[in-house]
Amino acid sequence: MNSLTLLPPARFLPRAFALLIDYGLWALLTWPILWLVYGEDWLRSPLLWEGYWNLVLSGMLPALGLILFWSHSGATPGKQLLGLRVINAGDGQKPNYMQALRRLASLLAVFPTL
Repeated sequence: MNSLTLLPPARFLPRAFALLIDYGLWALLTWPILWLVYGEDWLRSPLLWEGYWNLVLSGMLPALGLILFWSHSGATPGKQLLGLRVINAGDGQKPNYMQALRRLASLLAVFPTL
């Protein structure tokens, strides 16, 4: 048995802090692009999705990024900074593409209930 499977799951606060780091990094990358595309009115818009580029940069690319980070390095940048990892519960290794996709789908399925 791999010793990684014996480690307890990370607690809530480190995981939440890692999520905030990831969100901040993504915002630093995407908000300037969205501001260039939509102008300063984009920041005042009451709409969740202003248009096509907002959907791509704020919805689709982050989902793809999560799958790639989870499957390639086993952690997002925020988790890496805090020394956290996403592992496959079966063998303690980083998840493959399908496991990462299933993980994201389960998170998205639960998200509307929060």
